[in-house]
Amino acid sequence: MAKKLENKSFAIEGMTCASCAQTVEKVAKKVRGVTQASVNLATEKLSIEYNEPTFSVENLQKAVDNSGYELIAQEGKTQTFAIEGVESVEVDLATKKAVLESQTEIDTETLNAALAETNYSVLSA
Repeated sequence: MAKKLENKSFAIEGMTCASCAQTVEKVAKKVRGVTQASVNLATEKLSIEYNEPTFSVENLQKAVDNSGYELIAQEGKTQTFAIEGVESVEVDLATKKAVLESQTEIDTETLNAALAETNYSVLSA
């Protein structure tokens, strides 16, 4: 019986050139359980194919982080929450920034409190 392979993508931060992308790809391929790895520099994404029983996201993250780049392990995770006073949100996935619109002023402390259980924070208000 053939082993079941899974696919997953992760955001990678810190890559600035093709050499960076090659480094991340080579490091990922050496992680136990990873059978294929490819990096798209333009989208800053690492895509892997892996054997589920032997693969560990923690091992991949450690390997990528130790090579000088940052693997974002929550890639693909969706979080929904309400922030009182916010009427709409526009997100630019390329820049990883969001613009919130409201009728009243919302201070940074309130936004950070609403985002406390996520990996997001307010950079400027």
